[in-house]
Amino acid sequence: MNIALLGSYSTQFLSKELQNIFEDYNLYEAEFSQIDLEIINENSGLYNFKPDYLIIHETVISFRENFYAEQNHNMFYKEYISKLEILFQTVTGKIPNVKIIYPTFDLETDMVFGNFYSKVESSFDSQLNYFNYELNKLSLKINNLYLLDINQLALKFRNIRDYRMVVNSELHFSISFTKIIAENLSRLINALEGKFKKCIILDLDNTLWGGVIGDDGIDSIQIGNNGIGKAFSLFQKWLKQLKNRGIILCICSKNDRQTAEEPFLKHSEMVLSLNDFAIFVANWNNKVDNIKYIKSVLNIGYDSMVFIDDNPAERDLVLSNIKDIEVPDLPQDPAEYLPFLIKKNLFEVSSFSKNDHKRTEQYQSSQKRLELEQSSVNMVEYLKSLEMKATIQKINNTQISRIAQLVQRTNQFNARTVRYDSSAIKKLLNDSKCFSYSISLVDKFGSHGIVSCIIIKETSNGVYFIDTFIMSCRVFNRGLEYFVFDNLKQILDSKKSDMIEVEWFPTKKNDLVRKFYKGLGFDNFKNKKSGLKIKNLNIEDYYIKN
Repeated sequence: MNIALLGSYSTQFLSKELQNIFEDYNLYEAEFSQIDLEIINENSGLYNFKPDYLIIHETVISFRENFYAEQNHNMFYKEYISKLEILFQTVTGKIPNVKIIYPTFDLETDMVFGNFYSKVESSFDSQLNYFNYELNKLSLKINNLYLLDINQLALKFRNIRDYRMVVNSELHFSISFTKIIAENLSRLINALEGKFKKCIILDLDNTLWGGVIGDDGIDSIQIGNNGIGKAFSLFQKWLKQLKNRGIILCICSKNDRQTAEEPFLKHSEMVLSLNDFAIFVANWNNKVDNIKYIKSVLNIGYDSMVFIDDNPAERDLVLSNIKDIEVPDLPQDPAEYLPFLIKKNLFEVSSFSKNDHKRTEQYQSSQKRLELEQSSVNMVEYLKSLEMKATIQKINNTQISRIAQLVQRTNQFNARTVRYDSSAIKKLLNDSKCFSYSISLVDKFGSHGIVSCIIIKETSNGVYFIDTFIMSCRVFNRGLEYFVFDNLKQILDSKKSDMIEVEWFPTKKNDLVRKFYKGLGFDNFKNKKSGLKIKNLNIEDYYIKN
């Protein structure tokens, strides 16, 4: 992976912090204040490097210097935005799949007009506000442009810059704040690489409400608008927003199930309801085992989970026994829960779909399916009892956001881990040599929606290459991959071809794709293509044997 850094200031400390975080990535740092030249010059080091990610980091200090140098202050922000748009389009024209990250400007005033600035359109403060607003609109327009909100980071830290260093060394941020910027850049890049938090596992007593429901009773727990209860209500409201965005909420509590559910059913000031949780585990087992059960239902990695519990002993138990799970060290005062978690910025995201709010309902169905599986005599009986119906169709424009989300989120059943965004998928749909299909699944418990996609490209001599083959972890072990290949045989037959090529790029999580391909007869395809006459495959027989 290649990351390029262009800055309007001395970026050597930011470069060092990024290199410490991304040890396995290649990093290119341009010379001081060479943004325009690096992008305009076709023979620049930027284009020779061919970055996957390009960080263009200008600052409010350089913005202000440019503002003072201009005569027409009324239109300054528009001209600046127009220049940036041209630069972004130039980069994407030469490196189509590059993802550009542009940090916003912190709201540093010059106080020339004092608090009257809002009445003066040509004031620096007004132009700065207009610029950040228009920058947000530009990110909506350009699919592969992502913003890092420096202003939000600056609000949480007092000393973001030392003006002695600004004047003497062109260092526009303090060393400590530079580290914060690097950490947040890494979270954003990891999210774009499909590495982000998907699930919050929550304790109940003194976490979602004050007090112990089993001892204090329904009337004495603290929740609502009075006293410390307000802190828990605000925390629940935030969790509700995360759930609506697509984060999975789960309960892991040492309690009797009936007692644990009582506040959700009977307390009038509870914000969250039982329907907001994908999985609700309340028993007297240790929390490590209960979290392992939750993982078995969700079928996601521990590195995608956050465990929130007020009890330090429980946090330590989970940390000591489950590698990779995130366990925030909550403050003692519940009033600080929410600001503490917001500041940690654990839930970076790379995509959003209108269907994300359905994720909880889908995982609730997954728990029912698991219970059915455990009660079935064998796997064949279980799969038959699900009454599954899969549908394959060409990807259309209404499905692009969901397909992009699948491509960016899926890590396990992902053969090549090439992260296309919405704009790249649109281009593939318009490519006459590409054929793209979505796969949806329904069973007796409900609809999973689009859970898989396959993109094949015609290469030469009637040979087709699987560019992208991904499948959601929610439908593993259903045989859906064989359904896709069975349909692929028919698709290739309609194109008068029977030769298919695959490629597998190994990661820490996608070995099951290698096993699937190898089982079908593909082999020796690590980092190179392997071909097979697909018409010779009897997919149904192979699946029954395996």
